[in-house]
Amino acid sequence: MESLFYDLLQVLERQREILVEMLAAARDHNEALRLNDVDAIREVAVRGERVAARLKAEDRRREQLQETLEKELGLQDGTPLSGVLPYAPAQYRESLSLLAGEMRDVAGDVARLVELNAILTRQAMLFNEQMLRLLKPWDDSTYQPTGRPAPPVGNSPLLINKTV
Repeated sequence: MESLFYDLLQVLERQREILVEMLAAARDHNEALRLNDVDAIREVAVRGERVAARLKAEDRRREQLQETLEKELGLQDGTPLSGVLPYAPAQYRESLSLLAGEMRDVAGDVARLVELNAILTRQAMLFNEQMLRLLKPWDDSTYQPTGRPAPPVGNSPLLINKTV
């Protein structure tokens, strides 16, 4: 059983490293959004997907180890990591606990940045929509998605003279 806790420690260390990579990708994404750098946004999104896939694979390994430990220790199915840690050998208990705490902190930072990035993305989309409306105040479509006739957007005159 000691080897299972050792394996769990190894998996958690890899997960922490991946979470740190994910935090770096979220920071890069934030910077790209602030600079409105489309190429950087695309690159960071692809990198983020790769990191997320690696984290998911490691999480499956952790879940398998935890399930095995639950059975060995006679715990209920789905016992959280915090419920398994008290049964760890003394040599692993503190390391596992500190590692779990670090991972919680990094995951919290990632979640906050992802939320901020989502807000920045929505703001950029709203800005783009408003710019398109300014440049093209009347939509070429005859009907709105609701089925009603499409009214002109805004009361401002055309900004671009299309006859030139």
